[in-house]
Amino acid sequence: MAHVDSCQFFGLDEQLYTFNQERMEYANQRKLYHLEVELTNKCAAGCSYCIYGCTTKDDIFLERGVLARVIDEAADVGVKEMYLGGGDPILHPDWYDIAGHAMSREIGVSLWTGGVLPKKVIQQIMKLDNERLVCVGIHIDTVNPEAYGQVNFYPNTLALKMESYRALLGAGFSPKKVLPTLTLTRPTIPYIEETLDWFIDEMGAQQVILCPFKPSGFKTEDRKYEPGLSDIRRAHEHLARRLGAGWLMLGDTPIGTYYCRTNLALMANGDLAPCGCLYPEHKIGNVYEGSIREVFEQNRELVTFSFPIKGKCGECENNPHCIGCRGNAYMFLGDYQASDPRCWLNPEAREYYLQ
Repeated sequence: MAHVDSCQFFGLDEQLYTFNQERMEYANQRKLYHLEVELTNKCAAGCSYCIYGCTTKDDIFLERGVLARVIDEAADVGVKEMYLGGGDPILHPDWYDIAGHAMSREIGVSLWTGGVLPKKVIQQIMKLDNERLVCVGIHIDTVNPEAYGQVNFYPNTLALKMESYRALLGAGFSPKKVLPTLTLTRPTIPYIEETLDWFIDEMGAQQVILCPFKPSGFKTEDRKYEPGLSDIRRAHEHLARRLGAGWLMLGDTPIGTYYCRTNLALMANGDLAPCGCLYPEHKIGNVYEGSIREVFEQNRELVTFSFPIKGKCGECENNPHCIGCRGNAYMFLGDYQASDPRCWLNPEAREYYLQ
């Protein structure tokens, strides 16, 4: 794995929260910087392609006491940031206290929500808002109602999500700390420029997360959701036109691979994995049975992606900022060491994979 000795981020360190000198150094040293926590698998966002198949009927919640122990362990091993997600993290009854405990241990928190934010939740976010609250993610796949209805079980939630976004900013939350997130699917691609322009021009976003559809959860082999390779390129190139050419060095990955190479995923049932997209086949432990320190040390090479990457991704001009999405490689090809099949820079990538 190539190392970087100087901060050559082409402006991304001023925009994207996953790019900074400290995280880069952690990646070089194969250390754990980030803990990605699925607080619950319960979710009301209604995404009909959900990679984890989450619904309002699901009811697995990480126990508060176990989370407190995990946070303390994470702080002791030098973890600097924690991602609170799900499902929808705000459906966990203790999410606010969990976030506060992490901050008290000097761990930064990013809260990745389904996008519908009740007034009480916005008030809680504002109470937490300090240098330790890294960002709040809001999931809106498209601003086009017709396309939204094709990828969501609850079409009325589009208006609720857009209203929530406005209300959060109206409460005084910085637009720089909101992270609009969308999944690239075939129905939403025709409106991708309109959607990205809305995030940037109307809502003041300085970073946007583009996640290519993955064949898992509800729609494991449903081709109607799969965007073409040219569609993925179209979305990323428009984002780069709006936010800067540096974004193109990430290929089709949402946030580059410093995050992925310094992250450990904790699922709602306590299982641990190097990445949520490699779970459950590559489960490496469980916090109800052991410590994250032990699991990380025993699986450091896998967790930090310190294995050879095959093909284009192993020798790309964008290394080490990007080594391709290991989740894409695993879900589409069954090999997490393969070159990313959803990146247009990979000459072996196909336009479509699902039949």
